[in-house]
Amino acid sequence: MPLNKFYIGPCMYPSFFSRLLMGTTCLALPLLTSACISEGHSPPITQSEIRDIQTHHFATTDTKAVMKAMLNVLQDEGYNINNANLELGLISASKSEDLETPTGKFLHALLADPNHRFLKLEDINVSANISSHGNQTKVRVSFQTATKDNVGGTVATRQVLQRGIYQNFYNKVSKSIFFEESEI
Repeated sequence: MPLNKFYIGPCMYPSFFSRLLMGTTCLALPLLTSACISEGHSPPITQSEIRDIQTHHFATTDTKAVMKAMLNVLQDEGYNINNANLELGLISASKSEDLETPTGKFLHALLADPNHRFLKLEDINVSANISSHGNQTKVRVSFQTATKDNVGGTVATRQVLQRGIYQNFYNKVSKSIFFEESEI
């Protein structure tokens, strides 16, 4: 091979695979490094803020009607009522949601590995405390989820703290109270 000043070596004409590797690296590098950038963590939520999210006041002194409305909403949403005590103003309910997708079922059947673990169920537990508060009825509801895998092991538990979930629930209870009062 003649030596001349324009010959760079074997990398002068990169192969398809080296171009593919370089292109993939150029695309993946920004994605990988962006995961390392911290946007600053928000301060932990206080107990007072949690109570504010979970608590709602209804403009009625009829705690029994509020409790009945809550039971109706929970049942409409697919919850099983585990306990309801009017004297204590206590409701507890739960439901399970299947997390396994059709694709996941297919892959599990394809792998046929009895030791393969995947997310299977999410148990959602609700507890509510209903009490008179002056000329209103005060309600505090808390939602908690427990994610379980295919062998029944609990993978994670968490308290639900998204304000919108509670607002949506209380809106449904308000409508149910209205329907009960209007006897619709």
